[in-house]
Amino acid sequence: TAVEEYQHMRTQAIYAQDRVHLTDQLIAVAGLRLEHYDITAGVGTTENSDTNGTALIPNAGLVWEVRPDASLYANVARTFRPNSSINSAYGSLDPEEGISYEIGSKLDVTDWLSGTLALFYAEKKNVAYALAPNVYSTAGLVRSKGVELDLAGQLTDELQVIGSYGLTDAVVVEDEDPLLVGNTLANVARHTASLRIAYDYGEVFDGAGSLRFGGAIKGVGRRAGDADNLFDLPGYGVVDLFASYTIEREHPIEIQLNLNNIFDKTYYTSSIGSSALGIAVGQSFNAALSVSMKF
Repeated sequence: TAVEEYQHMRTQAIYAQDRVHLTDQLIAVAGLRLEHYDITAGVGTTENSDTNGTALIPNAGLVWEVRPDASLYANVARTFRPNSSINSAYGSLDPEEGISYEIGSKLDVTDWLSGTLALFYAEKKNVAYALAPNVYSTAGLVRSKGVELDLAGQLTDELQVIGSYGLTDAVVVEDEDPLLVGNTLANVARHTASLRIAYDYGEVFDGAGSLRFGGAIKGVGRRAGDADNLFDLPGYGVVDLFASYTIEREHPIEIQLNLNNIFDKTYYTSSIGSSALGIAVGQSFNAALSVSMKF
């Protein structure tokens, strides 16, 4: 007999944000969110998590519009995430809390190419991790820093390209177990990248509709499989294709076919963080056909 797993989370929040032009080129943004959460989770009649609380989550930033096609920005924000578990009783652990900083630039390189470059630094405490199956703890302090680059280009009237790259260095800075200090976080890849290409073919079938097709490749680098860094999950790359046909009418109808993992590559998306016996396998080759109507 199957045993039902459940997780019930209820949140109520009030959020306010304002944007003020300090000068014609300098803009200040500030926000504040007051959130209350109540979480229960468990298996069958066993309740493994029962936690609630209230958090005040502020953020602030500055944007400097250097010129119409370029801007610099900086922001700082508090991060917050309650800890809960369906299968193991560690709901009494404190919520994950931290602070993040980001500086970056948005630039229209040419009329057909734009990009965003960002540098980030974040610290979090009480990040839950698995020491062994059904044995959990929280890291005293985790630090991550890195770079993100996004580029979007309209190479021709029909051809669009979007690319991204991320470099992330995430390590344990403080912990009750000194052997974990300096270890990289489980399931966090140092390198990630993606490239998406789309081509608008235009009208087909004597103007009855329009055709668009393309593909994407996503790459994820090697990453630690457990908190002790005893094994790694190998890096992988997955290729997807898509084609969509839009019937032009008062309420356009779009028919789209997605072919995912077209080379049927075996890859591993994540681990449970404590053992090589709990590894999630990525989807094999699959196809999905969808039909939608716009109103």
